[in-house]
Amino acid sequence: MYRKRNILKKAFSCLLAAACLISGTVCAWADETTDGQQETLTLQYSEEQSQKETDDQPDKPDEDDSGVKLGDVNHDGSIDSLDAVLVLRYAAGFDDIEKDYVKYGDFDNDGKLTSADAAYILRKSAGLSYRRLKIIDVSFYQGKIDWDTAKDYIDGAILRCGYGSDYEYQDDTQFERNLSECERLGIPIGVYLYSYAKTEKQAYSELEHILRLIDQHEFQLPIFLDCEQAGTEKFAPRACEIICEGLKEAGFLPGIYANTDWWTNYLTEVDGYIRWVAQYNTECTYEGEYLMWQYTPKGSIPGIDGDVDISYCYIEIEDFKNYMT
Repeated sequence: MYRKRNILKKAFSCLLAAACLISGTVCAWADETTDGQQETLTLQYSEEQSQKETDDQPDKPDEDDSGVKLGDVNHDGSIDSLDAVLVLRYAAGFDDIEKDYVKYGDFDNDGKLTSADAAYILRKSAGLSYRRLKIIDVSFYQGKIDWDTAKDYIDGAILRCGYGSDYEYQDDTQFERNLSECERLGIPIGVYLYSYAKTEKQAYSELEHILRLIDQHEFQLPIFLDCEQAGTEKFAPRACEIICEGLKEAGFLPGIYANTDWWTNYLTEVDGYIRWVAQYNTECTYEGEYLMWQYTPKGSIPGIDGDVDISYCYIEIEDFKNYMT
C-alpha cells in the first residue's frame, strides 16, 4: 500500500520518546524550542535534518563483505527502531555501540552519528527509501535540455508527452528528443499528459494519446495524468479511472498528479494509483498517502536553461515495480 508521510512522523515521535526514557535526557522538537539553542540532547525532526538534499546523499553499499546491512547497528539481522535508538544514544554521548559497529549507523557517510542517521534508519525500517530522490518534470518549456549534464544532478525525469485529446499537434514538441536522450543515458523516466477531459469520449482520446506516444518504450517511473485544468474538476475522477485503468491494461503503472486542493476537494474518491502531490512549500501538508511531492516550480538544474519543476520521490526507482497489480 502507499506510504503515509505523517505516519512516519508519528513513529519518529514515538522513537524519540523511547530514547528519552532510555537515556533520561530531555528531548524537544525543533518547533517547541523558543530560542533555537539545543539542550544537552535536543533531538529535532525536520525535513532538512532527517533528509539531506539529494546532492549529499549516502553512497555506501547496503551491506559490507560480512553481510551485515547498513542500518543494522546491533547486528541482530534486522533494521528497526532499536537500531535508531542506539544511534540517538551514541549521538548523545552514551557509549552503547561497539566502536566497530558505528559505521553501520552512519547513513549520510559524514563520519559521525546524529539524529539524521537515526531518521534514515527509521525510514528504512518502515520500507521507505532512506533518501529522497530528486525527480524533475519537463516539457517544451525547458527547451533543448543538455541531458548529458543534467543527468548527474537528478535521479529521474517525468516527461510531458502532450496535452488533451489524441491529436499530433498536441504532442509535446520536445517529447521525442527528451525520451530518446534519457533512454540513451539510462535516466529513469516516466511520462505525464496534461488533461482537459470533460467527457468520456475525451478521456478515452487522452488515453489513446498517451498510448500512441509511449508504445514500445519501457518506463521506470509511472505514467501520470495531470489533473489541474479549471473546469474539469467534476469529471476528473472518472477521467482518472478511464485513463489509469487503460494504462494498467496496457501494462503500464498509472499515477495521478494534482495539487493539494484537488486531492482534498475533487479527487477524494480516486484511489489505487500512484499519487504525486504538488505543494510549493517547505513541507507537504497533504494528509493522504503519496509517493512523490513536487515542492518547487523554480528549481535549478545544470543543463537546463531557466526554471524547472522538482519533486521528491520517497521510494527507490526499482521499487515502483512492486506497485504493479
